[in-house]
Amino acid sequence: MRLNDNVDISFREGASFLFETDDQKITYKCSSVSGKEVVWVNGEIVSQSQNFKLKSNHIFNIDSVEYEIEFESEDLLKGNSECSLKKSGSMIKTYKIRYNKPAKPSTIFSIVPLILGVIVGVGISQKLIPVWICVLLGILALLIVFVSTFKSSMKGWECEVSDV
Repeated sequence: MRLNDNVDISFREGASFLFETDDQKITYKCSSVSGKEVVWVNGEIVSQSQNFKLKSNHIFNIDSVEYEIEFESEDLLKGNSECSLKKSGSMIKTYKIRYNKPAKPSTIFSIVPLILGVIVGVGISQKLIPVWICVLLGILALLIVFVSTFKSSMKGWECEVSDV
């Protein structure tokens, strides 16, 4: 999911932050699943590590100038994280990503599984519907609940940019 032109987040792929400074494109990518962190400068890897800490930093040099990327996450489950770029110890830019819990899914996604559940219950108890159809309807109801919950959880991400 693209939060802005320089920040992407994904449950599967992780987070990616792009910093552009002094004609350099510095990209930091991290994954909460694998713990892998990689820093690229103009497409070349300059630093990488693997850890599951809530805070990490990468120090590297470009043209004898020291840069540092610092990533800090308050809570991996809530998604509040901050990624900063420093040049010679001075802050250049910070991205703060935050997850705000979205509103509940539409009531249609609650009513449809309920109706399917009633149909399954009546169908099984009165032997009106074959068991295999009841099982399929039950699976369909679970899928509807899962998809509606997952889709609503993808909304609510915000990214605040601080330039210094």
